[in-house]
Amino acid sequence: MIEIVYALEHKESPRDLVKSLKEEGIDAKLLREPSGTANLVIAWGKNVSGPAMNGDINRDKYSQLVKMRDAGVSVIEATKSLDEALEWLTQCPVFMREGYHERGNGLTVFLPEQGHSALCYAQKPSGVYYTKFSPSTEEWRFHIFEGLSIAAFVKQPCERTRIENLGAGSLSVDVLRATAKAAVAAVGYDFGAVDILGSGKVLEINTAPALDREFVMDGWVKAIKGKLR
Repeated sequence: MIEIVYALEHKESPRDLVKSLKEEGIDAKLLREPSGTANLVIAWGKNVSGPAMNGDINRDKYSQLVKMRDAGVSVIEATKSLDEALEWLTQCPVFMREGYHERGNGLTVFLPEQGHSALCYAQKPSGVYYTKFSPSTEEWRFHIFEGLSIAAFVKQPCERTRIENLGAGSLSVDVLRATAKAAVAAVGYDFGAVDILGSGKVLEINTAPALDREFVMDGWVKAIKGKLR
């Protein structure tokens, strides 16, 4: 039996995943806490005690970037220093992010023409950190499950393209896929959806990703079935 344990705000995708698994004849349940009797527990955006995939991990997005950078993975420039962010703002847009966020929430964009005061006096969210604008016309998402790439697609539109349409050139899909795999390995996750610019810089890893595309759901179901063999 499989149990998918979810955080309250992330119910839709794990619910649909459980439904798809059942359609394949797999005994699967969606729970708020593990029962302790399952053969496989998948922690969906929530830390749980006991054996589980992604059961006990640090989901802080800034910590992700630091670990990836220290492991030699190409990542966007990030800092917790307001002074450094203000220095960046003299040259390019700056993104203010919450330490824990999903699905584009907790993002505020500041443009150079707004000046320093807009960023200085903005209300700072929990675990605030800042990222420097990195020009790219593509943003990809790679779903990685136990070291395998199980689904990939271009996210459109790229939020950074909306700000300023600057092309930085895109690396090959194979190179981006390898970077995504290295990113998940660097933070010690069993699975994650890696957002990465076409230039090869990783933005973040999502541990409760949306599964709202049919081929993405198919990839997850296939991967879990393989895990059970």
